[in-house]
Amino acid sequence: MATEVGDAGDHPGAMGATASASVDRSLHEAGERVRALFDQAPIGVAVVSLDGVILEANNALCVFLDRPREAVVGESTIALTHPDDVADDLVYGRSAIEGTHHDPLLKRFVRPDGSIVWGELTLSTIHDPAGEPERLLGQVVDVTSRVDQQEGLQRAQEAEAAAVERLANLDRAKSTFLTAVSHELRTPLTVVRGMASTLYNRSDELDEPTRRRFAAAIHSNADRLTQLLNDLLDVDRVTRVGHHITRQRFDVVDLVGSAMRTSTIADRVTLDAPATLVVDADPIEIERIVTNLATNAEKYAPQGDVRVVVTARDDGGFRLEVVDEGPGIPAGELERVFEPFHRLDNHSPRPGTGVGLTLVAEFTRLHGGRAWAEPREDGAHFVVDIPGGPLPRTQAKARDIR
Repeated sequence: MATEVGDAGDHPGAMGATASASVDRSLHEAGERVRALFDQAPIGVAVVSLDGVILEANNALCVFLDRPREAVVGESTIALTHPDDVADDLVYGRSAIEGTHHDPLLKRFVRPDGSIVWGELTLSTIHDPAGEPERLLGQVVDVTSRVDQQEGLQRAQEAEAAAVERLANLDRAKSTFLTAVSHELRTPLTVVRGMASTLYNRSDELDEPTRRRFAAAIHSNADRLTQLLNDLLDVDRVTRVGHHITRQRFDVVDLVGSAMRTSTIADRVTLDAPATLVVDADPIEIERIVTNLATNAEKYAPQGDVRVVVTARDDGGFRLEVVDEGPGIPAGELERVFEPFHRLDNHSPRPGTGVGLTLVAEFTRLHGGRAWAEPREDGAHFVVDIPGGPLPRTQAKARDIR
C-alpha cells in the first residue's frame, strides 16, 4: 500500500522558512514601532554622525528648528548652533563620545530667519557590535519659553535693583541738596542780618566808608540769595511737563558780554567772539546758561583768567565755551558734573547747590543742543553747542571785557 505523503507544512525545511519569515515580520514590526516612536516623539530627536552631521531627524526637531526635514538631514549641527555656543557644543559632543558627560547642555539654535530658540540637549552614544562608538542620538527639549521667563524675571530684578539704587541716590542727593541750600541761605542771610542790624542800631557811630562797605556786602549777599532762588525756580521750570522755550532773534555776543560784565569774574574774563552774531533762541535761558557757567567759574576757579569763546555754527546756531584755570575736573567726573545736586568739591568756600551745571545741560537740551565738559589737565573746559536755523555769520575777533 502506498504511503501517504505528509502535509508540506510538516516538512522540516518548510518549518524553517516559516520561522524565518516570522522573525523578519517581527523585526519589521519592531522597526516600524521604533520609527513611529522616533517620528512621533514630542521632543526633537536626531541621529548624528560622530563628525556632527545629522543623519536622521524627527518631525518635532524640524518644527523646533523651523526647517523642513530635507534642510535638516545632512546639515552640520554646528551650522544650526548659535556662534557663541559652538565651543560648548563641541566639548559636549566629545564628552558624549568618550562617555564622560552627565548633565544636559543648554544651548541656542538659530532658525532660518535669524531668530534664536533655546534647547536642552542630551546626547547618548550608539555603539557598533564591537562596542565602538558609531553614532550619537540627540534629544532636544524646547525650553525657549522657560529661558524667556527666567530672563524676564532677571530683567525685572535688575530693574528693581536699579530703581532701588536710583531712589537711594535721590535720597542722598536730597540730603546733599538740603544741606547745600541751608548753607547757601544761612551764610548770606547771616551777613545781611548782621550788617543791616549794625547799620540800623549804630549808623551814627559808623563813618561813611564803613556804611558803604556794609551796604555793598548786603547788596552782594542779596544777589547770592537771588541767584539761589533763580536756580531753584529754574529747576522747577525744567522739570515741569510741557515746559518749552520761547525763541526770538537776538545778538548772542551782546548777551554773553553783558552777562559777563555784570558777573563777579568780570575783571578776569576775556571774550573771544564775533562783533555780532544773531541767533534764534530763548534769550532768557541762554542768559541763565551764561550766568551759571560764570558762577561755576567763580566757585571752583576763584583765581586765574577765564576765557569765554563764542563761535558760529554752519546751521545758524552757536557754540559757547568757558575755560578756566581752576583745579579741573577728574576724568571720571566729566559726565557726572551735570547730574542734579552733584558737586565735586564739598570743601569749596561756596559749595553751591549742585544744580547750576544741571540747568546748563537742561536749557541746552531744550534748544536741541548738547553740553559737555572737555578733558583738560589744568582747569575746566565747558562747551555748550546749540543748533539753529540758516542765520548770517560774521568775522570773529577777540575782545577783552575787563
